[in-house]
Amino acid sequence: MNNNNVPLATTKNKRVLPSLTVQLFASEVSSSSSSSNDQKPSSQSSQQQQQQQRRLSSQHLHPSTSSSSVSSRGSSSSHSPQIHVGGPTFATTTTNSTNPRSRRSSFSAPIPANGIINLNQPPPHLFVPLRSSNVSLSQPQPPFKNHPSSDRSIHSAAATMHREGGAGGGSVNKDANFGGADKESISSSEDSTMLEYGGYMILNWFWRMFSSIKFFLILLLCGSVIISVLILSAVWLGSLLPSIYSLSSNVKGLQSDKLATYIQQTIGNVVRISAATKSQLTSMLDYSNKTWIERQMYALYKSETQFQAGLTTTTYIGDDIGTCYGIISWNGQPTLVDTNLVDQKLYLCQNFENNDDYCHHNSTPDVILSPFDMSVIIEIGNKFAGRPAFTPSYTDKTMPQYAFLSLINSWKLPSPVNGNNFKYYFGYDLSVGSISSYLKKYTKSDTLGSRSMVIESDTNYIVAFDEDVPFVTWDATGKSKRLDLSSLEDPVMSVVAQDIQNKYPVLKEIHCNQKTSFSGSRYMFISVQRLCTDYNIDWFIVYAVPNWSFVSTSTIGVCSAVVASIFIVIISTSIGIFLSHKVVSPFYDLIELFDTVSDMDLDKIEINFSRFSEVRHLQHTFLFMVYRMKQYRCFIPPHLIAQIEGLVDDQEPQQLDSANEGSVTKVSNTSTNSIPDVVQSKPSRPTLNRTMTMSDRKKKFSSTRNLFALHLEHKMITMVSIYMEGLNEIIQEAPARDVLQLLSDVFDQLNAIIKTRGGSLIGTENDVINLAYNAVTNLPRHEKVAVSTAHITIEKLTKFKTLRWKNLECWKRYAHLMDALNFRVAICSQLSHCGNIGNSEMKHFTILSSFKHNNEIMLETAKRLDLEIVMSERVSTQIDQFMMRYVDTRDMIDDSAYTSPLFMDDQTLTNKTATKIFELGESTAVKEDEWMYELQEQEKKGRWTLYNKACDYYFQGEYAEAITHFEAFLHKPNSSGTNTVDKPAQHLLNRCRSLLEHQ
Repeated sequence: MNNNNVPLATTKNKRVLPSLTVQLFASEVSSSSSSSNDQKPSSQSSQQQQQQQRRLSSQHLHPSTSSSSVSSRGSSSSHSPQIHVGGPTFATTTTNSTNPRSRRSSFSAPIPANGIINLNQPPPHLFVPLRSSNVSLSQPQPPFKNHPSSDRSIHSAAATMHREGGAGGGSVNKDANFGGADKESISSSEDSTMLEYGGYMILNWFWRMFSSIKFFLILLLCGSVIISVLILSAVWLGSLLPSIYSLSSNVKGLQSDKLATYIQQTIGNVVRISAATKSQLTSMLDYSNKTWIERQMYALYKSETQFQAGLTTTTYIGDDIGTCYGIISWNGQPTLVDTNLVDQKLYLCQNFENNDDYCHHNSTPDVILSPFDMSVIIEIGNKFAGRPAFTPSYTDKTMPQYAFLSLINSWKLPSPVNGNNFKYYFGYDLSVGSISSYLKKYTKSDTLGSRSMVIESDTNYIVAFDEDVPFVTWDATGKSKRLDLSSLEDPVMSVVAQDIQNKYPVLKEIHCNQKTSFSGSRYMFISVQRLCTDYNIDWFIVYAVPNWSFVSTSTIGVCSAVVASIFIVIISTSIGIFLSHKVVSPFYDLIELFDTVSDMDLDKIEINFSRFSEVRHLQHTFLFMVYRMKQYRCFIPPHLIAQIEGLVDDQEPQQLDSANEGSVTKVSNTSTNSIPDVVQSKPSRPTLNRTMTMSDRKKKFSSTRNLFALHLEHKMITMVSIYMEGLNEIIQEAPARDVLQLLSDVFDQLNAIIKTRGGSLIGTENDVINLAYNAVTNLPRHEKVAVSTAHITIEKLTKFKTLRWKNLECWKRYAHLMDALNFRVAICSQLSHCGNIGNSEMKHFTILSSFKHNNEIMLETAKRLDLEIVMSERVSTQIDQFMMRYVDTRDMIDDSAYTSPLFMDDQTLTNKTATKIFELGESTAVKEDEWMYELQEQEKKGRWTLYNKACDYYFQGEYAEAITHFEAFLHKPNSSGTNTVDKPAQHLLNRCRSLLEHQ
């Protein structure tokens, strides 16, 4: 169906919703092709159809010669003839039905953006359900009546249409009578149509609600509150949570360090006791005196049980062949042990608490065991002879309840005897159970629910655990099985052990005395510290604690704050909805004000302040924004503002490339500038659509560029470099505030000059200020403008120096500096690349050229020859209103070079171009009062005549004549009345003499 044939009410925003199809019932329109229907009508019906067809023909209802097949509900085949009703063309769908008089028709009508059809314009003629069984086709039905300008819904339009009844080509006649089946079909079809109209009404309501300013204002207020709460929550959470996390991490680290320190102190205490005991035994050591050994070891053992209860297992003295004699804790009771190569004799000490001198025991052993394997002890004694060292943990089947950890402190022999480095040693045995008892005391005192264990590095055996676990198990064959990470059955520490193995498959990846920490799978903080000492200790100290123990309070506080924030959002949203209904009308005024601001008409802002404080605050903020925009506008060069605003008014709609900032737009005039991206005229919707189809344009160099877009242009530019000779000495001696004031005065003068001449201040480099002409704005005779600017600048700055600076008190102390301050100008014109470079976030206007080096050469020439204004030969050819003279020839870099001479190769340096340098003199323009000083002016204008004639001879190679004229010029009285020598003339005179000598 062609929607373009349906006339629509014109909407302001020209947006339409997708077409919606409304099914209506219409009278049957017969044609010659109707005879192909499956069910043939009766003769009476055929006569009525023929009569209706004749009447329709009289009303200019002509069927189209072509038809399109349109699918319809409840039909197996259909055809859609085009019926012309008063001009617009509609497609009606004829379907096979049991009642040929009841045919279904459809139409598509685009709906405006606001969901309302304007009834001021006549809608298309539609076929509607018949309201009566009596139909008369003799009178035509009038079209829609003109309704008031207020919006009407589709349902209202349909209701009006139902009330007025009729089709486009007929009217309702009470004489026409239809059967009951027709009435039933019409009634059911009318119900279906009303349901579809109900869908239109819902769509219309939603569209009006979401496009209302109230909705967006409510959305704005509620969104602002929610975002504010989120930001505030993010701020305090962002500032609090890291502190909590850092604090908890520090506390967890301190706890793990505390455990490691506790173990280190315990081991240190044992080592110190061993060293002290060894020193006491050295002088009286007699291994054959068993009574003496018994008393010494008994006293030491009893002392250890008082101060380090539960830690000591055995204190004894042994030799290098595998025998020992001392005190052992046998099943918790002190026992004298006598180990030899044949067996072990155990004597239980009786009344241990009351006997302080020796072990009271029976004369016969209470227990006799097989010999103890002392190989591990003898190995450590030989390896660490003369100093204390711990053995790796070991077991012996004679004492299956223990896993020993012995501290061996031997007496080193001067030379090995029988392959051993020692003869006797002092032993201090610990057991994994005794170390674990100390570990239990530490973890039980911890209220954080921490867990800990100690792992031996070489064997991965657990040598200490904070719970009661079997460290050693023995099978029937007498083989022991030690507890390690893989055989750990504790529900918490087994998970910790698995996390450690997943993190570090090889534990020795952790370096000695290094600590590492990470989070486990059950939200556990796990710290693993490798302890390495000089006493052959290489352990991994594992400390694990639930993170919840540290963050539980903070988490509860955060959850409470989040709940409070939700309540705040709910309350604020309710208040925002209420207030939004009160402040809708002032926003229309603000929309008009924003339109005014978008046109940059900042001087015509008038606000009628609202009585609502919130809106009034918004209006004040708007005025402050305008004020700030005016301030920001002051920083934009006036010529840019003039061009931008001029182009906004004059240029055609731009074709924007939203995806490519560097693309170029075309303007209708011949200016080389265009509207910046941020100042766009409001295009119409067709223009915008055309704009979006042009997003594939590429960047390119163009003269019609965007002033604020990334671009480069290759063009002729004139650069004016102002050299402030003597500024270096002023900065070194004068106060900074005085130097700043002096520079401010200089820039004030320059700004006043270039403001009216279209120049651009490119930048400063130490004591040189660079001005560019024809870089930002197009100047047809930029060389003349630059020369005029240079001439006026020298005049004003020289006058400013004489009349102002020298009379200031701050500069009277530095009169010698002020006398040495001179301004010299170099003017150079050459082809350069200029434009904005950078990226979308940072742009910088730059000029890629060799002018810096060339102007420095000319400024050096000006300083050497004591000249004020010098210019290149290219600039001199464009000047006709100033006096000028040739002063020197220097080698300058070509326009095509864009790098510093410091980085050029020798071949490029030799390709420099010899360029003549000219001095700029007085203006040759005729002044109004020149007749009063005609003689004086003529003398000024002719003062270089002799000099220029000498230069002509110099260029022709007639050096003798040139020398004569230069000498005559030098002997000529100076126009200023001083006896200063003209340095350019003296320089050329010396050159002519040199050239003449070489001829």
